[in-house]
Amino acid sequence: MCSAKLWKNCICIAFLLIPTLGKSGRTLCLMKIRTASKRKGVEGLIEIENPNRVAQKAKKVTDIELEAPKQLSRREREEIEKQKAKERYMKMHLAGKTDQAKADLARLAIIRKQREDAARKKEEERKAKEATQAAAAAAKGLHTLSLK
Repeated sequence: MCSAKLWKNCICIAFLLIPTLGKSGRTLCLMKIRTASKRKGVEGLIEIENPNRVAQKAKKVTDIELEAPKQLSRREREEIEKQKAKERYMKMHLAGKTDQAKADLARLAIIRKQREDAARKKEEERKAKEATQAAAAAAKGLHTLSLK
C-alpha cells in the first residue's frame, strides 16, 4: 500500500491532471494510480508514453558481435594516427626522400670518399715502403756479394 504522503501526492496529481472526469472517473483513476504507485519512483504515476524515454533492452550473449568494429576514443585514434605517420616517415626516410635522409646520405658519401682516399694513400705508402725495402735489400745484397 502507499504511504500517507505518497497517497496524498497521488490524489493531488489525479485532481490536478484530470479535472474533467466525474467522481467515479476520479475514483477509478485513483485506484490505477494507487496500484501503479508500487513501482519505484514516479514512473508509474501517470500512464503516458514518453517518446524521449529509451527502454533498455537486455542483450543476449548470442546477439553480441565481437567482430563488429567498435568506436575508438579520441586518444586511441590519435595514437593510431601517430603510429601511421611514423611508419610513413620511416618508409620515406629509407627511400631517401626526407631532408634528414638526404643529409645523412651526403654525409655518408663524404665519409666514403675520405676512407677511399685514406685507403689509397695507405696503399701508396705501403708500396713505397716495399720499394725502399727492396732497394735496400738489393743494395745490401750487392754489398754482401762484394764482400764474399
